[in-house]
Amino acid sequence: MSLANRSARVNDYRHTQVGWMTIGIVACVTLLETGAMLGARMSVGLVAVMTSIPLLVALLFGSMTVTVDQQDIKIRFGVGLIHKRFALNTVRLYRPVQSPWYYGWGIKMIPGGWMYNVSGSSAVELLLEGGRAPRDHRRVFVAQERRPRRAA
Repeated sequence: MSLANRSARVNDYRHTQVGWMTIGIVACVTLLETGAMLGARMSVGLVAVMTSIPLLVALLFGSMTVTVDQQDIKIRFGVGLIHKRFALNTVRLYRPVQSPWYYGWGIKMIPGGWMYNVSGSSAVELLLEGGRAPRDHRRVFVAQERRPRRAA
C-alpha cells in the first residue's frame, strides 16, 4: 500500500505493546540471582548492583510504544531512552507481515532490514526511501502483538 495519497488523512495511532515474557524472565532471573547471592553471603552492595542490571533491562525493553502522527512514525522502548523516528513522507510502501519465531525480540538487523519488537510475531513492514541512489530503499519491520492491519 502506498502513502502518497494518504498523508493528508492519516489518523493518529498509538499502541503500547508490553513484553510480558521479557518482564517475567527478568523477574525470575532477578529472584534466583538475589537468592543465590544472599545464600552465598555476598555483600549487600554487590547484590544490589547485580540485581539492578536485569531490572534496568526490564525498564529499557519491557514495552514498546509505536506512535504515528501527521509527520512521523515513532518507536519508543520502555521509559523512552531508546527510540527511533521515521519521517512519514519517507515511507513508500507498508504491509502487514508475520515474522518468524527465530527473529526473536529486541532491536536487530534481520535479512532485508531492521526489526523492532518486544513480543509477538505480527508486524508492519515499512519500505522507506533512503540510501545513496535515488531509488534506494530500506526495509523496517515494526512488530505489534495485535491489530497490525489497523497500524497499517
